[in-house]
Amino acid sequence: MIFELKFVKFSKEILKGIILIEFKNNYKKIYSETGILRIKKAIEFEDLNFIKKDLGEIYKKAISKYSDIPVRCYDDFPYIFSKGVNIASIENPFFYLCPKSIKILKKYNLSGFASKLINKKNMSINLSRVHVTRSFRYEGPWHRDQDLQSPDIDVLCNIYLTDEKGMKFFKKNHPIHKNKDFAFDSLIHNADYEILEANMSDIIFLDPKLIHKPYSKNKRMHFHTRFSSCFNDKKDENSYRNFKKFYKRDLGLIPSIKRLKNFIIK
Repeated sequence: MIFELKFVKFSKEILKGIILIEFKNNYKKIYSETGILRIKKAIEFEDLNFIKKDLGEIYKKAISKYSDIPVRCYDDFPYIFSKGVNIASIENPFFYLCPKSIKILKKYNLSGFASKLINKKNMSINLSRVHVTRSFRYEGPWHRDQDLQSPDIDVLCNIYLTDEKGMKFFKKNHPIHKNKDFAFDSLIHNADYEILEANMSDIIFLDPKLIHKPYSKNKRMHFHTRFSSCFNDKKDENSYRNFKKFYKRDLGLIPSIKRLKNFIIK
């Protein structure tokens, strides 16, 4: 079972928003041992609904084959079947959110809580995107987001804008977690992995070293942010940008044929 905890409302002067102030269990010890911490109903519904509406408009623009919003696309299918680009994520979401949405996200001070989980003084945004699944289910490979031997300097944080279930993973206290020879491209047939489940408005913190396999057969949308204590230039929701090149929308004949081939094979 994933350890669950509820946020408790407290003075806005402390961490500038809704914070964790009442601990009935040692949450840092549990995160250290399992690599995962679920906080139920962490985002107030008024805040959540505003952000969802804002992101919904951004999503409508991002799926357009003429859009310049950077996206990732794992399964590139014909645009007519996907009702646009079959995007897997929206990159640089803070750049497109309205100022009020940014203000809402900042008030929860998630980087401050992430720093407490691994006992670091400061954390910076190292990566941020919005994971999306719409018309087609998505299944990724088993992998880690950080090398097992590297120091504990990062924390992953997901804010769930819809109910979601599907990602498979092994907790840190599972014997397979420390297996350096784990074959990520192999199929795992044993049934003792965990299935991640979250409800709309939940926040889940994860250790990037966890072995996991993304999977979603239903519609989903969640913020995915990586906080890091190792950085040269501190980034927050206002300053973070990823300038890498992402999916290229191409209306040419050859790319269209490739998309059709992908759809038939899938």
